[in-house]
Amino acid sequence: EPSLTPPSSTWKVHPLISTYPYGSRTVYHPTPCSSTVSALRSMGAVTALFSSLRGDIKPHKGWGGLANHVLRWHVPLTPREEAAPGTGGAGGAEGGRSGGSAVVAGGVEVLHEFARPVVFDDSLTHCATSG
Repeated sequence: EPSLTPPSSTWKVHPLISTYPYGSRTVYHPTPCSSTVSALRSMGAVTALFSSLRGDIKPHKGWGGLANHVLRWHVPLTPREEAAPGTGGAGGAEGGRSGGSAVVAGGVEVLHEFARPVVFDDSLTHCATSG
């Protein structure tokens, strides 16, 4: 699958927990966020990361055959304010959008709000924008 972000990526990923396909191995990455990792482990999280996005993520589907077993759970910590209509967006994902930071999954757009979780099926075509 082609890269989802340009070489000078504006999407930075900071892994906390990584589980390889079918639970063959789990890695707990060194982090100053040990309380966060403990809370995630107590909830049974198998993969978790912090990420920051300054731009758009192109429309895509999840990890091939594994996508049918993955729910994405986004918790926006610093969402962007809504932009003027037609000025931003992850256009092209089943209808596109304009405005502040958001995710579009399966043609449904959800604007990010601080600490309000967004859950979607990774097997659906989805994209994101930071507004």
